[in-house]
Amino acid sequence: MNAAEVTALSTVDERRRWSLRRRLAVSFGVLGALLAIGVLAGVLAASRLFAASTEVVDDVSPARIRSAMLGQTYGAQQLAVRDYVLSGTENRLERYQAERNQEFSTLTRLRELLDGRTELLSKVDTVEAAARRWQRELAEPAIAQVRQNGASGALLGGLDYTEPRFVALQESLTKLDSAVGAQRLASKAAMERALWVLTGLGIGFVAFALVCAVVLWFALRRWVTGPLHILGEETTRVAQGDLARQVGSDGPQEIAALAADIEAMRVQMFTALMTAVRVQETLREQAQQLAESAEELRRSNAELEQFAYVASHDLQEPLRKVASFCQLLQRRYGGQLDARADQYIEFAVDGAKRMQQLINDMLAFSRVGRAIGEFTPVELTQALERARTSLTAAREETGAVIESDPLPRVLGNLTLLAQVLQNLLGNAIKFRGQDTPLIRISVERHGAEWLFRCADNGIGIEPQYAEKIFVMFQRLHAKADYTGTGIGLALCRKIIEHHGGRIWLDTEVRAGTTVCWTLPALAEESA
Repeated sequence: MNAAEVTALSTVDERRRWSLRRRLAVSFGVLGALLAIGVLAGVLAASRLFAASTEVVDDVSPARIRSAMLGQTYGAQQLAVRDYVLSGTENRLERYQAERNQEFSTLTRLRELLDGRTELLSKVDTVEAAARRWQRELAEPAIAQVRQNGASGALLGGLDYTEPRFVALQESLTKLDSAVGAQRLASKAAMERALWVLTGLGIGFVAFALVCAVVLWFALRRWVTGPLHILGEETTRVAQGDLARQVGSDGPQEIAALAADIEAMRVQMFTALMTAVRVQETLREQAQQLAESAEELRRSNAELEQFAYVASHDLQEPLRKVASFCQLLQRRYGGQLDARADQYIEFAVDGAKRMQQLINDMLAFSRVGRAIGEFTPVELTQALERARTSLTAAREETGAVIESDPLPRVLGNLTLLAQVLQNLLGNAIKFRGQDTPLIRISVERHGAEWLFRCADNGIGIEPQYAEKIFVMFQRLHAKADYTGTGIGLALCRKIIEHHGGRIWLDTEVRAGTTVCWTLPALAEESA
């Protein structure tokens, strides 16, 4: 069955019955409406429960507590007045005044809690009126008589607990407490009813959800999972390698459309697979060629290093003979020939020496990176002392001053690192200005590496030559002005990079020359 026939049958079937989308839409619409009704009822029950609990917790219960506190306050007032009548001491009177203030704050808070409850507020007013009557007619006159005539036990009769006006105050307090308690019970009953309603709605919602889940499971099994299972079996056959098998389905319109999409995907996958196979073969060939090129490059580099080492080493002996015989001619026949001959001999001796120095530098450059054993912890202070010792003559001749921060331990080769410091210090002394050379080596920690700086007060280097100075045989000055082979800084870069660091010229420093380099910190120091 081709795609056109499947589309035609799906159109006829859609006219006879609802599509899967329409059935699901109606089913979920009905369930959504019922769910919305249940949620609305739950929200109303929850709001009632919240209102009732708020009334109990935030209003009625605190009001009950304030009512009890009010009774305690009036009892404390009576006791303070009786003590004052018997003793006449002012601290008893102060206690009475403190209880009056407490009475005022308690009544204020009680009215705030019972706001909107007219019946309860009227009982609060009755309590306040009875209290004012007792205070005005009994307590305050007794206080005034004591202030005028002194303490007297005869005044206690009007301040007794059985005195009618105080009894009336107690009765009004009892009525207020009973009314607040009844209100608390009523609010608590309303809260319990709301809780039962909410619980019933929750149970009903769970039962409704279970019924809906069962109904939906059967519906989806008949409308979706059954046809999809058949479609999945056909797709599995294709996935197992039967790419010639056409995928189709006799299910609802949507699943038939899905089958058509899967069929189109099968064709695309087959085409893409063939293309991927061809691309993979091409990539495999290119990877093999790249590996062969990389191996050839490594072999070429190794051969070049070996050639440079052997060539430099083998040139030493004949050059040493040339230099020795030229120096012998200079010593034996110097002054016996004419001035031009002496000059020629001097040129030959100087050229031989410079050639020998150049070969030594090339030999040292080629040795970096060759088998020198494993790196070990190196005290850079020891490497600095080696460099200073090697430059003793130059330092004494120029009066150069070398200062340094305490240098750390790093993992590397002591001889190579000493060579780096010797080259940098030697350059700082060589390219000095009019002042006495002052060289400072500083160091600071930057994460997992150390940052070193070698700064001097010499003639400096222009920023445009920041990269050129690290290239072999690159010189910024004439040989007549400054001696050297032009390999020193290139050797420094190779040694530093061999140790896993970087080296560069700090172009932001305008006075003198500052060379910076980094070296990895030891593992235990990085932790």
